[in-house]
Amino acid sequence: MQSLVGVDIVDVDDSRCIGKTRNAIFLSRVLAEDERTSLDASGDSDELLWRFWSAKEAAFKVVTKIRGTPPTFVHSAFRISPVDAFPPLSVCGMVRWEGLTIYVRWHVLPGRVAAVAWNGPLDQGDVKWGWGAATELDPAPNEPLDALEVEESRVAVICDRGLKGRVPPQALLDGLPAPVDVSLSHHGRWLAWAIRLSQG
Repeated sequence: MQSLVGVDIVDVDDSRCIGKTRNAIFLSRVLAEDERTSLDASGDSDELLWRFWSAKEAAFKVVTKIRGTPPTFVHSAFRISPVDAFPPLSVCGMVRWEGLTIYVRWHVLPGRVAAVAWNGPLDQGDVKWGWGAATELDPAPNEPLDALEVEESRVAVICDRGLKGRVPPQALLDGLPAPVDVSLSHHGRWLAWAIRLSQG
């Protein structure tokens, strides 16, 4: 099985995010009924909403790579499981979609929520990720790229032609496909990246 990864980041202070927990039409489009019930019972519904959202977005990226083409993205069909395991300290979960199980881990800081998703078994060392403003992500652009342990000038991240935002990026090493899967996300003030090293 190919080792795949997806990442999504949400700037929770972005004007498009504020007040969404009170938008019934948005919630019914994005969340399944049990997820809405969990949101209603949550002590921090804003954080939980964006945990759900980022997990579904990150899982969608993994599903797209598994299928080889993006499915129709019906957010409510990407089901968070289990929805009753989301107290403030919960950081791991699953997203289920049409018989596929995608695993997810959340990262939360004031003003931002991110989810990193992957398929299949995960060796704790095979996913590298980062988030922050652009200058935080690469403060030393002429130094080796730590996640791959190679000189940054040898690495390129490209997207094949297609509908913008619907074609997964690909990492190249010396012009050839690198032995990693890569995912990128941007929202508001924040950027996030994730790579997953190939198995074997």
